[in-house]
Amino acid sequence: DKAVDRYNVSRIVENDIREQAVAEGRLKGRLEIARKLKENGFSIADIVRIAGLSPEEIDKL
Repeated sequence: DKAVDRYNVSRIVENDIREQAVAEGRLKGRLEIARKLKENGFSIADIVRIAGLSPEEIDKL
């Protein structure tokens, strides 16, 4: 039935959007932690290890 198909597609899209929002929130949190570590004099290597970001991402902070 087309209604069931539309419902299933809408649920898939909803789940994808939710997962993307969660991932963006996690990245935002890691960036904030990295910014604070950088402000407090931590080395780039330590920030990479702690925050799980690339050196390039940290340099942009």
